[in-house]
Amino acid sequence: GSGGGSAAADAAAAVAVADAADAAAAETAADEAAAKAPSPPAEDGWATVGADGNTVKPKKKKEKAVELPKPAAPAPVVKKDKVPEGEEAPAEPVKVVPTLMVTIPGPKIGMIIGPKGATLHSIQDATGSRIQLPERKEGEGRSSGNLKATVTGPDMDSCKAAERCIKDLCSKGYSTLLAGDDFEEAAIMVHPRYVPEIIGKQGAVIRAIRDALDTNLKIPQSSGDAPLRVTIAGSKENVARTKAVVKEIMQFYHSDITHPGVTHAEVEVPQWQLGLFSGPKGSNINHIQNDSKAKLFVPREWSLNQNVLIVGTMEQVAKANRHVQALIHRLNNPDEFKPKPKEENKDAPPKVVDHWSSNDDGPHEEWMDEYMYRRN
Repeated sequence: GSGGGSAAADAAAAVAVADAADAAAAETAADEAAAKAPSPPAEDGWATVGADGNTVKPKKKKEKAVELPKPAAPAPVVKKDKVPEGEEAPAEPVKVVPTLMVTIPGPKIGMIIGPKGATLHSIQDATGSRIQLPERKEGEGRSSGNLKATVTGPDMDSCKAAERCIKDLCSKGYSTLLAGDDFEEAAIMVHPRYVPEIIGKQGAVIRAIRDALDTNLKIPQSSGDAPLRVTIAGSKENVARTKAVVKEIMQFYHSDITHPGVTHAEVEVPQWQLGLFSGPKGSNINHIQNDSKAKLFVPREWSLNQNVLIVGTMEQVAKANRHVQALIHRLNNPDEFKPKPKEENKDAPPKVVDHWSSNDDGPHEEWMDEYMYRRN
């Protein structure tokens, strides 16, 4: 009996100790909460007196509870499939970069690169692509053969835009993608016979147009006498001026921009008289040109100007014009230039007429046969 009472006393004592510990923990938590709570405002000694003379205590403002930010949701955990022992983990997927290979003729590579790489950078900036040109080997130039450029970009559209830009530069000498808002592309019809005049000796005329007006002219290959469509690209103002220069060359064979110091004169010659004016195999034209150093252009059926044109410096044109006017006067007054018949020499002996040598022996009759013989 004594052993059972002792065990009960020990259990009661343990419960009492646990209750005391819980009470102490609760008191500690209350003290910590009170320490964290904002303290009430201290009274400043002032009071408000009401209409009845009684003192009115100021009302305390209710403080709003401060909302603490909610903790961010934890990132989802991606479970990876466990790789069985003895097997290799699958390789990560390879990202495919859109790529195009563009063929560039060797002589055109300088046009694609541009001064200090300016054109190449402009293509990349405009299309968002990257263009990689093949590296040159030591002692090897890029001016011969075809080259393969590698074009990469964020998508295939940007690659194709860069490819189109490169091909336009190679074929036309310009690209609308690189041009500004003032850019214009126009065309003018030109007879093939005028092409040499527009190009000039060793390309002097067409280069003068490009340098003076900053435009690009593209002349297609000629096929017969069909008119050619010559394209002109540049700013709107300069394209209009270039068309005017080309028309001026076709009409007068010169322009102030392409032929400084050159003038011309027009002479009207009837169509039926042009052959006589030119002379056998162009002898009259050649004689006037050689003597005056001016150029003469006789109109043809395809000519824009149907007058005879004299082109050169003022002195050359004036000298050639005098020859032309003299030639026209001779053509219009042929009687003045007919050779006069030779006068007979009175002192010369008279001509003897042989009446017996005539072949006219009259009609042949049969009785004449016995008096005639056959000549071998």
